[in-house]
This record gives sequence, structure tokens and C-alpha cells, in this order.
Amino acid sequence: MMSRNSPPERTTAAYQNALHELLDVGFEGWGDEAYFRFKYTDFPGYDPDVHDFLVERDGEVVAARRIFSKHLDVSGRDQPRPVHVHGGAVVHPGYRRQGLFTDLVERARTDSRHAGSPVVMTFNRRGKISTEAHMQDEWEYRTLPLHILPLSPGRLIEEHAERWLPDVKGVSVATGVARATTRLAAPRWMVARAIELATSGHVTRPLVRSAQRPVPDDGITLRPYATADCERVVELFDAELAAWDVAFARGPDQIRHMVGYDHGDAVVAVRGETVVGFACLGLIHQRDQTEARVFELLYGDETVGDRLLEWVVKTAQSRDADVVSLVHEERPGPNWASLRTDLVMWDRLQETSTVPQLLASGDWRITGYDVV
Repeated sequence: MMSRNSPPERTTAAYQNALHELLDVGFEGWGDEAYFRFKYTDFPGYDPDVHDFLVERDGEVVAARRIFSKHLDVSGRDQPRPVHVHGGAVVHPGYRRQGLFTDLVERARTDSRHAGSPVVMTFNRRGKISTEAHMQDEWEYRTLPLHILPLSPGRLIEEHAERWLPDVKGVSVATGVARATTRLAAPRWMVARAIELATSGHVTRPLVRSAQRPVPDDGITLRPYATADCERVVELFDAELAAWDVAFARGPDQIRHMVGYDHGDAVVAVRGETVVGFACLGLIHQRDQTEARVFELLYGDETVGDRLLEWVVKTAQSRDADVVSLVHEERPGPNWASLRTDLVMWDRLQETSTVPQLLASGDWRITGYDVV
């Protein structure tokens, strides 16, 4: 049976537990309960009767797809444009190859068309079956400017290398390489280049700007974000988004949501008595790895940006993260690895809409908070 919501006999808590368990099994360590609340129950405007598509067999949830209802700020428009972003369709391993994935994708796509979304959007990774299927269907896409900073190089290399290094007589070569990397204390820039080569098949220049550049004080102080800062942070976002052709909207609901994440931290940069920058970081615990994802890094000048990025790295280290991830137009420095693995993809739903052309060629602001 396929439904849009939980059946009447299932309590809300039981429904959420079943969906979370499915995500954890289907995506092999998707995330903990706090991350589930962040992506589902606490997400602005979330309505399980509208945004969740489920498949049930024998009273169990065996497949699901999530629609994120968002808004795009489009240059030249006074009001943000509603748009649907689809999360990955998950199918329990015991029910795969039965057409459930295709059914979920088509039902969600039809719903988005009827809701008036100009496109259906997804975030994908190269090499996945769903990504290849979308490319065969001639979906458009752009590569995300994703950068990662390895904080536990051995663990990170083992996580990626196990996919392409074999076992020899029952011994994992990936584990051996990871331990050697840790023991030999390879330079961070060298680890970053190795990760680029292993994941994306390319190597960027080790030096873009000096990694030792001092961060001037310039009267800037950082302090924890407070509820009273919301209005000023929204003003900063209004000014920032006006410089882009297209961006996902930022308002009080989005700010409150990201800073309210249980595994999150947020600060503001202050010059004098004026808030001039904002950063928000969230830890995501998946399998044996903890990612410190930069949800937002908002600043008007480079000095403020450097101070905020310095806080990001120190905070991630103090919370035992294995890697910091940042979606940003420029690589922060030579110790960061620039990946070409992650994509934003879209397909036209409304024939007369100009949004697809804008997504393909316009200056588009995307951050870690937007990736679902």
C-alpha cells in the first residue's frame, strides 16, 4: 500500500520512529534522532501529510521520499518563488528491485507539478544510480563548490579508500593506509590532495593564498548567537542575497531552524556594537564519521570571514569532528580538499517558467544549509 501519511492506527511517535529506522537502514547510518528532527519534524513548514510519500507492506514502512517546500529569491522579483526540493528516495534492502523507487519518484514529481513548482530539484552525488538515471533523462545540473577539511585524516581516508582498495588475506588495505597516514603525520595539504584525487580524479593547486596569513583584529569580536540577533542577521542576508541572481530564501524561520539544531553552534561577528557577520555549524553523526557541516558563513568583508572560518575550525576540532564541510565559491586554503562529487540537479515542470534557465546560467548562492 502506498500512502501520503501515516495510517490512522499508527501514533505520530511510532510513525516517526519507523521512518527514522528506514532511513538509517536504507542509507546505512543516515543520522541520529536530533538530525531526524532537524530534517523532518522541526523543518519550517513541514507537514507529514503533505511532504512525506510512503510505501507500506504488512504494516511496515518500507520506502519513503521527502519533499522540502522551499523558496527561491530570484533577482528582479519582489517575492520569493516557491520551489520543491526532493530528498533521496529510500527503499528497505529487502524490498528493492520491485519498482518502489520509481513509483515514489513519479508520485512526488506529480505532486510538485500540481503544487506549481517550476522545477523539481535534488541534491545528488556522482556515481549513484539515481544520479545516472537523472542524467539519462537529461536533467540539468551544476557541480557544487564543496570543500572539506580533514581533521581525522586516517579515519577519513579509510572511509573513502575502502571502496576501491581490496582486502589482502582478510586484512583491509584501506585500514593499513589510514594507519600509516596517521603514524607518519602527512602534511594536511598532502592529505587534501590525496582525497581530491581519490574522490574526484583531480588535484587542485596546493597554494591559492597564504595559509599563514594573519587575521587582523580590526575591532572584531565573536560572541554566541542570541535570539535578539535574528532581525539583524536577516538584514545581513537580505543584503547578501541581493547580490546574487538566485538563492534559497533566508528569513526568521530558517535562522531559528538552523540555530535550533541540537548538535549546532552559532556565533555573530560584532564590530563596535554592530553585528557584521554570522556563522552556523552543525555536527552530523553518520556511521563511524562525524561531519561538521557549515550551514552558513555570512560576512561582508574578508577579515570578518577569516575570523568566522577560524571559529568554525576550532569549534569542529573541540567537538571531535572528523571533517569540516563547506559549500562556498572559493576554497578557503591549501589544507582544504575541493571535491567535484556533489551536484544540484533539476528538471523542468512548468513549460513557461524562466527559472530553469536562471538556474543553469545565473550566479547561484548555495550553502550547506540548503543541501538536503
